[in-house]
Amino acid sequence: GGADLLVQAKAFRFNQVSGVDAGALPVTHAGIYNWADGVSVDVARTVSAGKVCVAPIIPASLKGSANYSLTTVGYWAMDEGCCSAGAPTCEGWGEEWKHAINWNVPERPSSLTLSTSPPLPAQEVYEAIASVSGGSAVVSVVALEWSADAEAVISRMFEQPAWLWLVLVGVTWPAILSLAWTLLTFGSCFFFPRLHCHQPLESWCLYVGSGCPACWSEMELLDD
Repeated sequence: GGADLLVQAKAFRFNQVSGVDAGALPVTHAGIYNWADGVSVDVARTVSAGKVCVAPIIPASLKGSANYSLTTVGYWAMDEGCCSAGAPTCEGWGEEWKHAINWNVPERPSSLTLSTSPPLPAQEVYEAIASVSGGSAVVSVVALEWSADAEAVISRMFEQPAWLWLVLVGVTWPAILSLAWTLLTFGSCFFFPRLHCHQPLESWCLYVGSGCPACWSEMELLDD
């Protein structure tokens, strides 16, 4: 429910790293990545594999260079259906956005009721990377969603639905209980005529009966 979604959001925010250098060995445990200055996506080397689009994330020192080996790339941007025809149109890949999100975090809780899986199947993404890199010289590559504001993405996917759920539950349950009380009180007026106006019925720990319209004319009730 809502609490579970809030736990998810906390897990992503807790597992984050700052000042990430795209030229260093990749960090594989973090949920949110905050890049060092100059890190960008090398759009010119975007690869399409079906609906999967991947492109190397490189440090400032490699920008504009086509001589580096893809086997040395530790971080890859991933997206869907934006590179199959001509120039890539994947959101933000031409911008030096400061954040990215790793949706495949081992430490992340996985007991979600709602489906908030990675935007692309991890196996397809990493197969696409392997098909162009021919293997990797780094320990383990990391596929990420390139993002202008990772905090806003996490909030939209987890916290906003969580608070909406909690508000709906908080409002709905009192309304349901009030409706049940009303039905029990006035419904019993029809099934139990006059319903012992002077001795209201005790049912399911509820004290009902004196509020029945048939009892309003009883002057004795007023005298009491």
